[in-house]
Amino acid sequence: MAVDFARRKELQDNVAQSAVASLQDGRSVLITAPTATGKTHIFTDIVDRMVEADPSIRILVTQDRIAIGRQNLEKAHSLGRADVSFSTEGRLDASGRVAYGTTPTLAAHLDLLGQRDLVIIDECHHAAEGNERYHSQIIAAVLRDNPKAVVLGLSACVSRADNARLHPALENADHFHITYNDALGVGAIVPPRTHTPNYSLTDGASIAETVDRFVDPNNPHEAAGGLYTALRKGRPVDFFQRSVREWRRANDGQTVPTLGYASTIADAETLRSAFAEAGLRTAIVHHGLPRPQIEKAFADFKNGKIDFLSSVDMLTEGFDAPNVRSIVCCKETTTWSEWLQINGRGARAFSSEGFDKREYTMIDMGASTYLHGSVDTLRGVENFALRGPDAEKRYRPWRCVEGGPDKDPTVY
Repeated sequence: MAVDFARRKELQDNVAQSAVASLQDGRSVLITAPTATGKTHIFTDIVDRMVEADPSIRILVTQDRIAIGRQNLEKAHSLGRADVSFSTEGRLDASGRVAYGTTPTLAAHLDLLGQRDLVIIDECHHAAEGNERYHSQIIAAVLRDNPKAVVLGLSACVSRADNARLHPALENADHFHITYNDALGVGAIVPPRTHTPNYSLTDGASIAETVDRFVDPNNPHEAAGGLYTALRKGRPVDFFQRSVREWRRANDGQTVPTLGYASTIADAETLRSAFAEAGLRTAIVHHGLPRPQIEKAFADFKNGKIDFLSSVDMLTEGFDAPNVRSIVCCKETTTWSEWLQINGRGARAFSSEGFDKREYTMIDMGASTYLHGSVDTLRGVENFALRGPDAEKRYRPWRCVEGGPDKDPTVY
């Protein structure tokens, strides 16, 4: 699906303009938007607008990963910003009018941040409440020197696995949200074709039956540990080979650029090995590998030199490869935010000579789809919740009941 750049820019401009109006009025702002809608472009545009309106403004940008910080710094340079600096690995450089920095490094130099008028928190779902947390310490230090400072947070999802609330500055912020329907409408993302293979665990139960046995719909977080263990212990002996077969079936036998996710490094390696035995060019990335080896694997995947790349947690935030056409999730369970991040790697639109990406396949070998729903279902729910009967694509919850629209659900 080709991106409609004019419509996407109009969408980004509308969000940026509204956010700037709130910030200039002294109110903090929270922006949530799906992967590929251009959050980095939006906050860079906000920075430009704020600097243009007040050339004396000083801005602090916190990053939770070095790689993302460097990407955003390069983005700022590419867009013509020269007055920027970057603090990382314990070395502070707060000289820039716009000072980027990794969160631990900034938190280690709270007295040296200088007066700041705006704090931007990228991937702000990391910024939970609590005075002991780095983000809270940074915000407190800025507000101590400038009580009128405001906060801008951006993220694809603000849900946290620990159910902690966001920092009060974000909880009480003006909230601007780009929906999945908006992102799909401008061609920034493509929809998933989700597959939940029907196979039996060693006790004879299906994934769906096991989810029903362990999860209380009113409090699913309490059962997550038991469900994880049951699924892990119950995997059939050919689980990873079965994953390859299901991947082939979902992709009509074609070899397409694919990401694989597993719960442990050992599992990620076994998954990689299964795809290699099936004839694919494969690689794995994890935190125990040298950084040059990791970067080479990333580059080889993006350049088409390998077909399959597996990991535990290095293929979510900060990893963007628009050529991804399939995802194999062998994690027993995921958190809501992790599920959205994983899907986000496949959702980014991509076009090249002779090819226009229209969808991506999600092969969920675990329980994440049962727990969270597919992203396409989320889009329908979100659109219906916001627009009700006026939704462009009407969502009818009863049509998602097992048995389809011709089977009336039982009401108790």
